[in-house]
Amino acid sequence: MSMNQNDDIRYLDIGLPEDIARLKAVGDIDNALRLIDMHLADPNTTAPLAACMRVQREIMLRLPRNYPYTFETAMACIRKDIPDFTEEEFHALEDMNKIPTELGGDRYICNGNMVDLTNAGNFAKSQGTE
Repeated sequence: MSMNQNDDIRYLDIGLPEDIARLKAVGDIDNALRLIDMHLADPNTTAPLAACMRVQREIMLRLPRNYPYTFETAMACIRKDIPDFTEEEFHALEDMNKIPTELGGDRYICNGNMVDLTNAGNFAKSQGTE
């Protein structure tokens, strides 16, 4: 066991087992956490893998806080400033990686506030992605 939680970070490059990584990638955080907890309870899990999993577990627990907006909320906030902003424009911005998503693309982050979503909407208008 590591001296403290920060020591575990150096083991992130080990990566998650494929089944857990896949669950995380599609946003099935509850099941990913369940499998991590099973591995952590297993005495056969190596110390480096356990360290990696502890960090990944903490990351997954923070994701909903860090990506708090649903698609509907994000669209409503953009439309306050850009009433004619379309879903197609939103998805075009996602495709250009201008709106970060997580949890299987169901949650959005705007660096902590909706102003960044509005900036993304203004960017779409300036690029003619309508």
